[in-house]
Amino acid sequence: MVGSAPEVRSSELVEFIHQLREFLRQIEDGSMNLSKLKEINAGNVTYPNLAGDWLEPILAQNLRCLAEFGLDGLFDLSQPIFHSVLEKLGEQQIKAWRKMSLAPVYSPEILLDQNVGYRGFKVRPEAWYYEMAAAGRIYQIDEGGNAQINREPFRIKEGVYLIDTRCKPAYDGGRQMWDQDVRYLGWRLKKLREAGKIEPFAPPISRFRVSAQEAEHYVYPLLAGHADFKMAKEVRSESMIECSFFSQCFTYMPRVCDGETNTSVCFSDGFDGSGGRLDGGSSDDGGLAGVCHGRVGDHWASQSFRPVAVLY
Repeated sequence: MVGSAPEVRSSELVEFIHQLREFLRQIEDGSMNLSKLKEINAGNVTYPNLAGDWLEPILAQNLRCLAEFGLDGLFDLSQPIFHSVLEKLGEQQIKAWRKMSLAPVYSPEILLDQNVGYRGFKVRPEAWYYEMAAAGRIYQIDEGGNAQINREPFRIKEGVYLIDTRCKPAYDGGRQMWDQDVRYLGWRLKKLREAGKIEPFAPPISRFRVSAQEAEHYVYPLLAGHADFKMAKEVRSESMIECSFFSQCFTYMPRVCDGETNTSVCFSDGFDGSGGRLDGGSSDDGGLAGVCHGRVGDHWASQSFRPVAVLY
């Protein structure tokens, strides 16, 4: 109809209301300063476009999460890198990932050491993690399996990351499953088990009882070779600090409760060379603050893994 208002999707309206409330809250508590108002007035800060632009809600949601964590002074608020990557990916790819409970996010480069005061960094890794980093016992493992000492494993590089939004499940005698995982990893794990690449386990679509070595040698290459991940620069496990940051920053995701379940995940961080890996996250061992270590070939019915695809 001529002159009719544009159709507004409910999800966009909810996000707009959330942004408006956040804007008013910042005015009330004084954090909406003159500099931020100038950015908004200049059009450098993007908010949901009620005409139906699919990019705007994603950008606005990401901006809100980073700002609430306390990172808004560390990057261009218009998020040009994230905007460019999303445009290249296209709406249909984002929708395909959403069906697999995956979401792209942008992060500036940040150093989450023991002294930072970001308001969203409420659960910090235990002191042992930082002590091991200072002692040179935490390693970065490249795609070829080569290990190099990483004295700052708590540094997150600027990038666009495709992350799993799910909360890891609670332990249920080994029968526990990641929520609605068949479309994403379930069928791939079943295929690898049938081929004898990874250790047999029931149910065969389970992420549990997969060693770090099996995930790195077979699962991640299988993911990286699929058309849905063709833009990824690498596919690997999240590092310990990435897992902590993603779960605490992007609070709209179910994984915000990740530290409350009594299973663990294996991280990409090597320990004492290439033969060990950090793991953690179980509510029985400190939740998001808890860090342990094991061998790269260990199989545990209470431990699984969570991939991350680096898109930029």
